[in-house]
Amino acid sequence: MYLVNILKGFLYGIFSVAPGLSGGVLANYFGDYKKCIVILNKFRFRFSEISYLTSIFLGFFIGIISSSRIILYCYDNFFELFKWIVLIINMVLFLKLLTQNRLRFNINNRFICLLLFAALVLIILKIYTPVDGLFMYAITGIVYSTSKIIPGISSTSILIFLNFYDNLMLFLSNPISEFMMQPLLWSLFLVSFIIFSIFLFKLVYKMVCNSYFDDLMILIMFYNIVLLLM
Repeated sequence: MYLVNILKGFLYGIFSVAPGLSGGVLANYFGDYKKCIVILNKFRFRFSEISYLTSIFLGFFIGIISSSRIILYCYDNFFELFKWIVLIINMVLFLKLLTQNRLRFNINNRFICLLLFAALVLIILKIYTPVDGLFMYAITGIVYSTSKIIPGISSTSILIFLNFYDNLMLFLSNPISEFMMQPLLWSLFLVSFIIFSIFLFKLVYKMVCNSYFDDLMILIMFYNIVLLLM
């Protein structure tokens, strides 16, 4: 079972770095997402839970590091084929979620306003913030943590929009050497990623316990599919 969890984590890692895909959606499909969120919000862990989380996250990080350069190469050289493969995978997962869950549309209006505000901030960043600036590295750390914790949100699509995708993929494929070249910038990225991840864990835990969680994920996935078709 330990090896199976490592393999699933490996797939989640690949989905997390591929543009247009979400490791959280795949984890939710296999039943690991909610389980991980519930365990991580506990203060005491059983040995079986530690073993489970270790295997998932070990496979996750191996998947990210080992696939980053390959995915970047495929994206740069076989963009159209890559796009259609991602679209098909998204549609399969979307239809599967749609048949498993009945939409209730109980999504809080404040959450919709937050998404619209986030979209506005990203547009402003795209126009006025240099890619190699301190503020950009801090914001991309927040964006990356959001996509890793909230399923359905593809950080890679947002990072491509911000012209930061290549930078992050190079860092993920060779983190030590890239960090040594720009220690201040990547430290800022990692700090913002960790701090915002801690905040999101509590927020997502409340979302998981509510009935509109699956509705929200389905709507986000539908939005991703629309973007891929554009």
